[in-house]
Amino acid sequence: MKINKAFVLLTALTPAIAAALTPGETRREIALELASKSEVLAFSLADNNYKLDLSDVVKAAPDNSKLNKLSHRANKSAITKYGLEGYAKNVMQVRLVTPKMTDMDADNEVLISYVPDGDESEWSAIEAFDRQGNTVYLDVYNQPNQPVVVIGTDDKKIKKAGISLLNERLGGALPKGMQRNRKSDNSETLNTSILKKIHLTSDQEPWILGKAEIYAIVTGVSAERDKPQIDIVDMPYLDEDGKDYHPNQVLVYWERYRWGVADILLFEQDSDYNYKELAKLLLEIVGKGLELGGIPEAKPFIGIGQRVLSAMKDSWFQNDDDYVDSFYVLETARTYNSYIGANSNATISLQPRQFTAF
Repeated sequence: MKINKAFVLLTALTPAIAAALTPGETRREIALELASKSEVLAFSLADNNYKLDLSDVVKAAPDNSKLNKLSHRANKSAITKYGLEGYAKNVMQVRLVTPKMTDMDADNEVLISYVPDGDESEWSAIEAFDRQGNTVYLDVYNQPNQPVVVIGTDDKKIKKAGISLLNERLGGALPKGMQRNRKSDNSETLNTSILKKIHLTSDQEPWILGKAEIYAIVTGVSAERDKPQIDIVDMPYLDEDGKDYHPNQVLVYWERYRWGVADILLFEQDSDYNYKELAKLLLEIVGKGLELGGIPEAKPFIGIGQRVLSAMKDSWFQNDDDYVDSFYVLETARTYNSYIGANSNATISLQPRQFTAF
């Protein structure tokens, strides 16, 4: 009779020890509990676009009381870690990172792994388990040749909720309440810049974290008052480097920015973000920048973007991989073709577009 090592390890946990587990350790225990079911999971994931909510996996598992407790703990700790209480519910996910289903045979079995704690730049290896619960170590950046089921978070869901929180606390990204230009025929115009093309040279993302999750911070001085204007723009399509994307996305609403000038900073969602703290930090950074620089009307722009980037890199990011690129002093009504960012990592094409409403 074979004994499931995952079951032995999990049942050996006392309530006190289990309660003290870090998020990464909790994910590890979930992976161990599911190790014997990794092959069945892999086929199920392949039939569901290679990903499922962890809660759905737990519901389908027999005798799942311990797994259910671990899943609930992992989900709660993730929401707290990201500061998304009230903005997200189920954020834990099981996904098939290397979906080479034709290679699933006795010589190339499915492994199960988890996203560990800490800064990815300091990871020396990725821990995984085979069906018997034995440990296998995988390379951090080179994707393995065999299928791997990963216990982690749904980063798209987290980023969407985080951007919603940020825009709510920073003033909102929607053009609601903006002062539009009114023409003599009583029509209204809205000036924007459309992102026609974008290309990333490198995102430097470990394979276990999945595809990159990129967003933009558009910042400048408010058109209505002497305060910072910060808008967070999601770029959910931008998940691979070395590829041209043509989103035709509104990136800047110019009525929100004084002097028709703004900076755009591109970032990748980091695994250690707390969005409530990030919102607070952004407001402090830009507010101090305005206090130090003043807002002289004769000076068209005061370089808020550089202040944001410098302060965030000093006090927020775990490593420079979180910063993608920046574009400074972009102007309204101007076309930018194959415009390279200051970090030489992103290239964009922007086109002005005016919308008219009657």
